[in-house]
Amino acid sequence: MHRILVIDDEDLFRQATSCALRRQGFEIHEASDGAAGAELARRLLPDLIICDVTMDKMDGYTLLEALRHESATATIPFILMTGLGDVASMRRGMNLGADDYLTKPFSAPQLFSAVEARLKKHQALRHNAEKKLSDLRANLSLALPHEMITPLNGIFGPAQILCTDADFGIDGGLYVSDWVAGWNKPGKGRIYRVHDPRLDADQLVLETKRLITEGMTQRPSTELAQLLAHSDMRVRQEAQFALAERTDAETFEQIATKNSQQVARLHAVWGLGQLARRSQSVNGFLISLLSDSDPEVRAQAAKVLGDARVAAAESGLTSSKVYVRASRKSAACGFAVTRRASSFSS
Repeated sequence: MHRILVIDDEDLFRQATSCALRRQGFEIHEASDGAAGAELARRLLPDLIICDVTMDKMDGYTLLEALRHESATATIPFILMTGLGDVASMRRGMNLGADDYLTKPFSAPQLFSAVEARLKKHQALRHNAEKKLSDLRANLSLALPHEMITPLNGIFGPAQILCTDADFGIDGGLYVSDWVAGWNKPGKGRIYRVHDPRLDADQLVLETKRLITEGMTQRPSTELAQLLAHSDMRVRQEAQFALAERTDAETFEQIATKNSQQVARLHAVWGLGQLARRSQSVNGFLISLLSDSDPEVRAQAAKVLGDARVAAAESGLTSSKVYVRASRKSAACGFAVTRRASSFSS
């Protein structure tokens, strides 16, 4: 049963609203002013608040703003009731985080429709957040040792955070962002850091931190070529972008054909794709990769050629056995733009 808090200093209107909602099976609580409503909201944590704008002691705008700045009440759906039907009043409420408006007087069907819509939307957002958190926990359980999972449970469980992103920092720590107040744009958030002290002396962590901190600008191309095969993806990406900035097609081509590590070859292909957007000089080499023995190299070559809209690559795609998974659509889009008669335009 959903719990709804109705706040209005007009007794007859508050009681009529509450009575109508009770008949729909909701658990209803009432407050006759904003101050009492704020206290009840903090204590009951209702599923929905319906509040009048114009009240003594504390008006609806002030109450809404106060609740939106408290983590426990910030995401509670909030419907404002008002006799002020002007756009400015409505806009003020929406800017403070109101979810909907009911202009007095309103009918019972209008009330029920607004309440049902807010509760359904809030339930969908909560379900989505819980699924993301569940997926994150599952992924962390596979990726992290038990010693790191235990403190995560201590963070995620009681805090009920709304996790929007999670990533490993160059210091080896896991950073989790928390939106705190949901989708109401409060302009604030939290970042949690989970750290295993044993990683402080880990050579890969130390090397990654040093490489990223020092940057790639001053490193010779030979070193950048070696870093395309580094264990950390961020280091590989930094090296790729540094070589692309130098327009070092020769190094990319050598890596793409002669390196024995697939990950280095793929970064070389992506780097050539960056160059292909600026110049046609690398197009011939990329087209030759459509016949490479490695299917992933062929796939990524097709993708970057499509992204760069290289129409000449179409014959290479149709004549060689290039069956790319996610890349075919991207390549097709590129060729369809340049050649209306392209067989890939569909």
